[in-house]
Formats: sequence, C-alpha cells, structure tokens
Amino acid sequence: MTFTEDVVRNAFEKVNGYCQICGKKLIYANRGNAVGRGGWDAKHIKPVSDGGKDEVRNCMILCMDCLEKPESSTPEKTSTENVDILSFRERRKLL
Repeated sequence: MTFTEDVVRNAFEKVNGYCQICGKKLIYANRGNAVGRGGWDAKHIKPVSDGGKDEVRNCMILCMDCLEKPESSTPEKTSTENVDILSFRERRKLL
C-alpha cells in the first residue's frame, strides 16, 4: 500500500518541510525528484509488511540523500510524534 496525498501533505506540514534525519529544507513540489534542490519522498517508519499502517504517524519525510541511507528507516532514529524543528536547525549547524 502507499500513502494517500492527504497523509503525505499532513506529514510534510507536520515537519514544516524539513528532512526528519538531516534537517534539510525540502520543496513540496519536488517530491520524488532526485535531481535538483529540495527533492524528497515519504517512507514508512514501520513497513506495511511488518504491520505498519499508511497513516501520518508512520510516515517519514526524507530528503533523497537520507532516503538512500539504509539506517534511515529505523524508528529509533526518527519519529513524527514530537518533531522539533529547532533541533533540526541546530543539527545542521554541526554538519
């Protein structure tokens, strides 16, 4: 199964358009775009094959770089429940 457009939009808005791993600013219109600035996609935190649901709390918003990292799919590293945008910005300063 896949996320509905409403679920993806809500998840994107919940994180204010930032990658949930690295904090990079994303562009909504560039979903699925691996080339160019602000490309991103949505990924299940818990895969559907493992009982995950197609809902906002199971939807991660990731830039294309982080999406390709195998460790980015672990729920321990990312949660949409308590998104703190300031911590994303602070992390980016350290990179």
